Amino acid sequence: MNSGVDIVSSGLKILLSLVIVLAGLLVLFYAVKRMLKNNTGGFNGGNVVKVLGSTCIGFKRYISLIDIPGCILVIGICGDSMSLLAKIEDRDLINQVREKSKSATGFLSHLKKASDDANS
Repeated sequence: MNSGVDIVSSGLKILLSLVIVLAGLLVLFYAVKRMLKNNTGGFNGGNVVKVLGSTCIGFKRYISLIDIPGCILVIGICGDSMSLLAKIEDRDLINQVREKSKSATGFLSHLKKASDDANS
């Protein structure tokens, strides 16, 4: 009879230990996730990396302009790989590209303009 009580108490100790370890892992996971989320915004909480534009040139093939502080990267994206095609460091050209990307209109803007013209 005494051995049955020992087995139950040993099982409860093991189960309690497992619960404590899993709770510790969950707390650690939450803390790391929260810490990484706070650190991924760049300087002063703003985005450091901006995608200025992306163009499809074929099936699963894209060319993207990525704006980072100091330069603009031209990236080729193909399937599961990325390649640096060019690095634009000329200040005048960078400013021109940034201005064009700000003033560029997307599909929704064109659709809205077309519907406004049709209603007029």
